[in-house]
Amino acid sequence: MRIFHKFSLFQKVHWKLTLLFTGIAGFILVLLSVSYLLMSEREWKDYSYLSFLRESEAIVSNLSQQKTVQNRWLVEVTENKHYLLAVYDNGVPLHFTDMTLSLHEKMLADCFLSLAIEDFSASTDSDYTTLHTDFSYKQTDGTVYDVYAAKLGSKSAPLYVIIFASTAELHERLAKQRLRFMLIDISGILFLFLFSYFYTKKLLSPIQENQKQQNAFLAAASHELRTPIAAMLCALSAYHSADCKMKAQFVAILEHESKRMSSLVNDMLSLSRADNHTWVFHMQKTELDTLLLNTYETFLPLAKEQNCILSVTLPEEALPPCICDSERIEQVLFILLNNAISYGILGSDTSVQMKLSFSNNTFEIKVTDHGPGITEAEKQHIFDRFYRADSARSAGEHFGLGLCIAKEIMDAHDGQITINDTPGGGATFCVRLHTVDTESRYWLSRVKKV
Repeated sequence: MRIFHKFSLFQKVHWKLTLLFTGIAGFILVLLSVSYLLMSEREWKDYSYLSFLRESEAIVSNLSQQKTVQNRWLVEVTENKHYLLAVYDNGVPLHFTDMTLSLHEKMLADCFLSLAIEDFSASTDSDYTTLHTDFSYKQTDGTVYDVYAAKLGSKSAPLYVIIFASTAELHERLAKQRLRFMLIDISGILFLFLFSYFYTKKLLSPIQENQKQQNAFLAAASHELRTPIAAMLCALSAYHSADCKMKAQFVAILEHESKRMSSLVNDMLSLSRADNHTWVFHMQKTELDTLLLNTYETFLPLAKEQNCILSVTLPEEALPPCICDSERIEQVLFILLNNAISYGILGSDTSVQMKLSFSNNTFEIKVTDHGPGITEAEKQHIFDRFYRADSARSAGEHFGLGLCIAKEIMDAHDGQITINDTPGGGATFCVRLHTVDTESRYWLSRVKKV
């Protein structure tokens, strides 16, 4: 139930982030689309109206230069045009007007003429002049007309020209453009939703994986702690009813299990510091050959106790110092040697070798054993926390944290730790440290917090 709850929590966060990203990006997309659409429509309307005025002015200008109005010319002017033309001689429509306009259009022209006459009457009129006005007219059904009206000739016998055009075609084009923009926005929002869904899923996957690893770590740690605690409780329970000789054995058990629990807790604290980036490393110049010799001398008694032959091989030429945390690198060697001596004795060849080499500004330390080795499947998880190969499960001193800690230390040093098969059987761990740090970087990074 708890795992399902956590899975459900990540799913909720996933959907919330998806909707949040889609909402914000979609709002910006729609806002930009609407802004562009409004500007585009305004330009279209202005251009359409100005084109109508220019054509109307050209017609009136040509008409004013003619002594007599010719119906044939008027027909040619209005042919294949999107506007309508009505001409009135002293208020009486010409034959051309009755011939080309429908009853409804003639009623509109008469209405526009009345409105134009009102505008003309308010203007100063000389004996022979040309007046014009333009306006928009909206019918009760919502249809809008652009109207251009002109008054030509003398005051006593004026010639009125009414040119008008419906904006329905323009609004139809604008409606189609709005529909296209709406479909583009819907498609864009759908694409943003799909993109944000997969992107946020990928974004949350490391967090979800880390959560799973933490849960597995806590479960494994609880399981490992349970064993020494159970042994200590059993020893304490039997201690009170035991004789003096048995009490000494139970005290030894308590001491042994306490040390095991202390070692486990220390390893867990080290990994916790690595996860929280609070692990402090003191970087300094270190003679790795001296470090290997000290490690060899430290493990020599343990190797003899386990009937293991321990040897170390160092290069004959002088080596440059390596900038590292000597205590942490020594800890890595301790982990590798402890594993090699513990599992290397399971093979026919019980020797363990340490070898130091230097080439291409890289130090390489190899720890080789000739034990049962590690399978390819086990190599994929050998540096995982609390992972132990089947052949090592009987070794109660090992909790499966050593190699994980060693890898964290090497990652902090920008180095590598790898595992390969030993020819003839066994495992070889290889530690590489690079000497890319300059003298100035060394002094600036005396203390490195990871």
